[in-house]
Amino acid sequence: IARTYTQGGAGAALRYAATCIQFNKTKCAYTITAINVTGSFILGAVSASPALTPAVRTILGTGVCGGFTTFSTFAMEGSAYVDRKAWHLLGAHVAANVVGSIAAARLGQAAALRLHKLNIVKKNK
Repeated sequence: IARTYTQGGAGAALRYAATCIQFNKTKCAYTITAINVTGSFILGAVSASPALTPAVRTILGTGVCGGFTTFSTFAMEGSAYVDRKAWHLLGAHVAANVVGSIAAARLGQAAALRLHKLNIVKKNK
């Protein structure tokens, strides 16, 4: 539990660093979307990798990816679009985060399994 807790802090620190390097200085919605999609890809790869032990999957998945990605910021950004009645931006924001994250998770899973099949990553025994 302590390792997962520590790695969650590391993931949160990575998220903070990424938001400091914003692509658009006036809005960070794109940065948060990139964080959520990237974190979903990594979580997909971690969860599907036969090379990782269950303990390492938990530490990386729940800890690092859980700390790195952020549903609450996604929700607050969506709420801001509702306040502005910017429905088109809200729709794009939701689609990019939800569909993008699911697609990225699937790609991460496929990548991990492909690397294992090519014997690039050996199964952990």
